[in-house]
Amino acid sequence: MAVTAIMCVSTLSAQGLLAPTENQVGIQTTGDFEEVIDASFLTELVIHFAALTDEERAEKIDFFLTQNRKYLPKNKRASIRETLMGLSESKLKNVLMNAEDEFKDPTTSLLLSIFLGGLGVDRFYIGDVGLGVLKLITFGGFGIWTLIDWFVIQKRTRNNNYKELMDLCGKYEY
Repeated sequence: MAVTAIMCVSTLSAQGLLAPTENQVGIQTTGDFEEVIDASFLTELVIHFAALTDEERAEKIDFFLTQNRKYLPKNKRASIRETLMGLSESKLKNVLMNAEDEFKDPTTSLLLSIFLGGLGVDRFYIGDVGLGVLKLITFGGFGIWTLIDWFVIQKRTRNNNYKELMDLCGKYEY
């Protein structure tokens, strides 16, 4: 694979299609002429030849889903996998790298709900600012809403994480 890439670079260089740049790897002397190998072009060419196979892509996505299973709803994992499989290589890379930074921990949201739920801190944490303000003003719906959130906040957190992931998938469209 690398040999093919170097041969392509050598051919293009010999034809004068590659101009020397600041990213030179070096000058190679063959026969009566010198050829300059451009590192950025070589890198792009190698990346092109080294694209992920469908099997490798599926393995990466399955690993990501397994690693983040506590953050995402169980009933949506198949649709997440299908969405991620449909992304281009660069989009997939960006989504997988940035998704974990966006996820909120359902266990943390439950603990916040138990100890600070009456102040709406749990809702602020998962991004429901409007409901957090409402919960703060009503002192957790006079305690009733706080009790209900103890049972539903983790599911709500996972659904918000799913929404964030789907937003990331759409955000990286070129």
